[in-house]
Amino acid sequence: MLRPSNRRQFIRNLGRLGGLGFAAIHMSYSFADETYPFSSGTQSPRLRVPPLACDCHHHIYDREFPYYDDRNLPSASVEDYRRIQARLGLTRSVVIQPSSYATDNRCMLAALTKLGRQSRGVAVVDDKVEVSELRRLHELGVRAIRFNLGTGSATTVEMIEPLATRIADLGWHIEVHTRPDELIQLEALLSRLPVQIAFDHFGRIPLPDWNDHPVFKMIARLVDRDRAWVKVSGAYQDSVLGGPDYDDVKSLAREMIALAPERVVWGTDWPHPSLQSKKKPMPDDASMFDLLQVWAQSDAMIEKILVDNPAKLYGF
Repeated sequence: MLRPSNRRQFIRNLGRLGGLGFAAIHMSYSFADETYPFSSGTQSPRLRVPPLACDCHHHIYDREFPYYDDRNLPSASVEDYRRIQARLGLTRSVVIQPSSYATDNRCMLAALTKLGRQSRGVAVVDDKVEVSELRRLHELGVRAIRFNLGTGSATTVEMIEPLATRIADLGWHIEVHTRPDELIQLEALLSRLPVQIAFDHFGRIPLPDWNDHPVFKMIARLVDRDRAWVKVSGAYQDSVLGGPDYDDVKSLAREMIALAPERVVWGTDWPHPSLQSKKKPMPDDASMFDLLQVWAQSDAMIEKILVDNPAKLYGF
């Protein structure tokens, strides 16, 4: 059994055998007697994971902090996440404040303290937040605020512009997650904001006819004007065909990457709260990660998406 702690030594040993270095990097390892919380499978990814690779979208849940929106989601701790992180060979991460905690960012901040300097945070705040609090969050590693505008959200569309103005001097951006029919109504608002916008989960563009959808065209316009970023994450969110290949997502992902190679980041969406809420099986995170190989089509583009772009967006 090959444990995450000795994978690197194993690879180095293979490399010394001559001619096997490339194969060692690209082969998949099995941790058959290990289990990974909120993830199926035991394999490591097959893609070549560059140093300082970043997961730009994951959550931490801890029942020690009271839920605002209690969908009966169990704790998904930093220790649980580190096992997934080690399995995937990731170094950096971005902890996204879950909607379950509304504007109580204590769980996310506690996670940042444990994860250390290789992590950043995305907070949820409302229009009552003071500039002093935003500065405190910045010192603790926060680099953006999120608007998850679904039912029961702690934030509203009306808060977007004043809060964007408030965070501009910090160099933060906003992250938006909402239904496509709501998102399409926000183009004028988003276009005039003094900060960048990152769209979660492909902007939730409906599949399979994504190229004709108004939301795709809206995001393309914002990206073309250097106003927006896209997270190629949560392929299961809107896929009709489903996994493990998510073939109906492939053309959209490739187009997003071609459209904005400098403005695309990737994330696991671990521990997959939308699937948990629907009582659906957990995906294989290594297999999901390998989709990036199919979408990006080159090691150079993978490194840009996993290392260079996150460093720019989140200030690593």
